[in-house]
Amino acid sequence: MEQLNDLPINLFDAGVLIVLLGSAIFAYARGFVHEVFSIVGWIGAIAATFYGFPFAQPYTRQFIDTEILADLTSGTLIFLFALVVLSTMTRSISSKVKDSALNALDRALGFLFGLVRGALIVVVAYIGLEILVLQKDSPDWMRSARTMQLIGPAADLLLESLPKDYAIKQYNQSGIKNKSIVPKDTRAVVRDLINPSPKASDKRTNDGYGTRERQDMERLIGNTQ
Repeated sequence: MEQLNDLPINLFDAGVLIVLLGSAIFAYARGFVHEVFSIVGWIGAIAATFYGFPFAQPYTRQFIDTEILADLTSGTLIFLFALVVLSTMTRSISSKVKDSALNALDRALGFLFGLVRGALIVVVAYIGLEILVLQKDSPDWMRSARTMQLIGPAADLLLESLPKDYAIKQYNQSGIKNKSIVPKDTRAVVRDLINPSPKASDKRTNDGYGTRERQDMERLIGNTQ
């Protein structure tokens, strides 16, 4: 790991730069309208699958005996059909925008959109890496990266935006003692959810009889004599 610190450019910074530029160039080539409608298309396909599945389920089960396979086929067909239709509409709208006077603006906004998307990908990837892999301190070459000055606060801000009530509910259901969840400890809470600490054994024991039980037994023995 020490060799990574001797490189002319920080490896983590280089990776972040590649993700940002790759996402920005890809969005620039396709345009802002195409990128936005692509996301809308995926959301629409998921919604169509959710609402259309109950109607298609009985028909697929008539042709496929295995219920799980029939349900999987129903959901897949609905999703793919909706995605193809919406993608076709997206390409049609995007091509009209590119052929118009808004082409330059569409590409410029697409480049900015790509940067934002790339930044979001980096932040989400960093959160997942920190929770699943970096249980302890981050490596020196990662902490020394200049982009960490932005990624760290952005990750905290993203986690703070999550519903706190839902996080507390999940935290309690994990079997860990309830604690006050402050925003700065959100990552620790998520880490505890994935790798919960074992609960301490109950130290209270009930060995032998108590005073009241002894008195009742002596009274019972006295009555039988």
